[in-house]
Amino acid sequence: MDSVTQFVLGAAVGEAVLGKREGKKALLWGAVGGTIPDLDVLFNFVYSEVDALLMHRGFSHSIVFAMLAAPILGYLISRLYRKSETSWIGWSWLFFWSIFTHPLLDIFTNYGTGLWLPFSDFRVALNTIFVVDPLYTLPLLISCLVLLFLSRKNAWRTKINHLGLLLSSVYLIFTVVNKLQVDSNIESQLSQQKMEYESFMSAPTPFNNVLWSVVVKTDGGFHTGYYSVFDKQPLSLDYLPQQSDLLDDLKSQHEVNQLIKFSKGYFAVRQESDNLVLNDLRFGPLKGWFDPSSEFVFAFGIDQKRGQADIKRLVPTLSPTEADFLRLVDRMWGK
Repeated sequence: MDSVTQFVLGAAVGEAVLGKREGKKALLWGAVGGTIPDLDVLFNFVYSEVDALLMHRGFSHSIVFAMLAAPILGYLISRLYRKSETSWIGWSWLFFWSIFTHPLLDIFTNYGTGLWLPFSDFRVALNTIFVVDPLYTLPLLISCLVLLFLSRKNAWRTKINHLGLLLSSVYLIFTVVNKLQVDSNIESQLSQQKMEYESFMSAPTPFNNVLWSVVVKTDGGFHTGYYSVFDKQPLSLDYLPQQSDLLDDLKSQHEVNQLIKFSKGYFAVRQESDNLVLNDLRFGPLKGWFDPSSEFVFAFGIDQKRGQADIKRLVPTLSPTEADFLRLVDRMWGK
């Protein structure tokens, strides 16, 4: 999830663990704990662009990292507040839960989170919520802002914090139930269209849980499109050939294999002049809800000179506009 969401989630968790004892200090250090896992991006300069994709949300997002970091940070903060009644164990619990709830939330997005590292490199992705979703964030943000103005002894602190956590958690559960229903409807429509497929995936589009991108994997390619819970028309999909054979001479190279691994097999390749372009279909085109030909969010140029694959991420040159957002809203309502 986005940094603001993880910040306020960590703050709310810190308040839940030590708010009665430490007041606003629990909010502060909970927020710090909730931010720590994403500091892995500070080490991107050490890695290639491709390796950095898998390093992000890697070990720093695992339960092992939370277990190792929490007692160290708990000890340091207990030394900082020597006069506090809270022991290093109390601070350690605050950091464990504020750090660990970060990857727990991230697994609901579609990027992939290394929750079980170093024992397994399987990246968990439940694909139920977009990386920025105001309906999840706002209850936490509002409750944390209110807590800033209440004293530690105010009886309303716990109630307000619990309400924020409850509302955001209920919404998160709703996204899971909604996805199950969405996938069931998609599967039913694919059956009605008598489409033979290997697998399919769905993921929510920006800022909502109503409009979903759909990628159906078939023999040799993919069918892609969008499904809204308010749609009255049949599911409409466009075909995109995978053309994985274009990578045959490069599959022995580490970074090419890393890209395939990162995409979980949902990728398509095309020839562009003397180079190749690999698109990660899980994230879709930047404005796919009305322009399927727009640039992909995650696209990579592969230069094949001298038999080596020089890979660079192709960042979209255009940003979504207000008009694009209004088209998103229209498509959400099934238009």
